[in-house]
Amino acid sequence: MKELDAAKQAAQEAGQIIRSYYQKVYQTSYKEGYRDESGIKINPVTEVDLKSNEKIQEVLKGTFPDYGWLSEETKDSEERFHKKRVWIVDPLDGTKEFIGGIPEFTVSIGLVEDGIPVVGVIYNPITEELFWASKGGGSFCGDQRLQCSRQEHLPSVRLIVSRSEYQKGKTESFKSLVSEIIPLGSSAYKLGVLAQGRGDLYLSHHPLSEWDICGGHLILQEAGGILLDFNGKEIKYNQKRVETGGGILAGNEALVRKTLQKLDLFLT
Repeated sequence: MKELDAAKQAAQEAGQIIRSYYQKVYQTSYKEGYRDESGIKINPVTEVDLKSNEKIQEVLKGTFPDYGWLSEETKDSEERFHKKRVWIVDPLDGTKEFIGGIPEFTVSIGLVEDGIPVVGVIYNPITEELFWASKGGGSFCGDQRLQCSRQEHLPSVRLIVSRSEYQKGKTESFKSLVSEIIPLGSSAYKLGVLAQGRGDLYLSHHPLSEWDICGGHLILQEAGGILLDFNGKEIKYNQKRVETGGGILAGNEALVRKTLQKLDLFLT
């Protein structure tokens, strides 16, 4: 599939750029409008994010100039609403981990058709894990086919959570509900790890943006999992509001639906 091949190429070429800057000197700024409860700016962007974005756009828009485009690091345009196929990109998902020298950041690329993911690629440029999937074609890391966990018993669950939330103690109350808590960086990377079966359930309290989860959504789906919002609804992409309405749950269907029924335990 030409789109899948192009997405792999774009992710790996962008990954080379990211890797060349890792743990070296680069410029960092902060996006306006993002502050924590103390008023501290919390949404960094580096020159590496931007250079990765340029490379991905060069490869994908150069090969498929008529497809729509939505990226965290490109000014949004309503042109994408008029396109049947749209690339949805996070050129460096996990910027905080990149800055902190924690190798849990990725390039995330998804392609949607009428709002439904049909191609997904996630690339960790440090571990060189390349997750990929096409609709109906299965899910892989390198040449290894992926199958998500079939664990359904909540007390035995390995729960994947946000590294930053874990460090702030916001997941402490989950310890009595599950077997293990696994903090990870990039949202896309969480979905790849989940598709591998290295965890059983991923829960995010907070809304995520389309570019955070689009590529990983299909990879998980093709590995036998589902991703739903807290209302139990599937995420549809290429929407005017790029953030999900609330938190998300991901894992095998039986476990996700059981967790939805007990969601109040995780929201206290």
